[in-house]
Amino acid sequence: LRETGSALPDAANIVQLSKLFGVSCDQLLIDDIPVDPTPLPSNPPHSQVKHKKYRQIAALALCTVGMLGNLILYLLSRAIPVMVPVIRYDSSGNKWYTWNAEHTGYSFRYFIQQHRLETLTAALWLLILVGLAIAFLNRNFIQAILRKRPFLRKRNPASPSLHPDDCTDTQSGNSYQEKNR
Repeated sequence: LRETGSALPDAANIVQLSKLFGVSCDQLLIDDIPVDPTPLPSNPPHSQVKHKKYRQIAALALCTVGMLGNLILYLLSRAIPVMVPVIRYDSSGNKWYTWNAEHTGYSFRYFIQQHRLETLTAALWLLILVGLAIAFLNRNFIQAILRKRPFLRKRNPASPSLHPDDCTDTQSGNSYQEKNR
């Protein structure tokens, strides 16, 4: 009925149509208003917001697991005595480490070494770093790292390229390298 001019759509439908076509409600209702070629600012789709929320949850979970694991290892190293070296210096200033089973102490470093937890500790630190990377780095930056691409922004086809192989003279059609030979 709108096409014949005998009825107008209700307000909810007008708003939905304006979002769908990227125009203002006035442009839908009044035929004399020219259409602006620049799109209206819109909210990101629900799936993008949901995806960002999941990324934040994943980043928080990774950091939490890494930090809790390291905290537990640290607390265990302060509760369980391990063999620590006795450090002595000779008359020429050389440092000598001697190990004695009766000489124990509380050390995170020697606890990790004695119980062979180096791989676990490294994995926990890696979880923290990956969580921070997911939380703070741009999604395009992470994808560029994973794809081993240079960290350049997406190129605008209308703007000249930064790489000499991609540069062409718009008037002659010759490439940059052909002009400079």
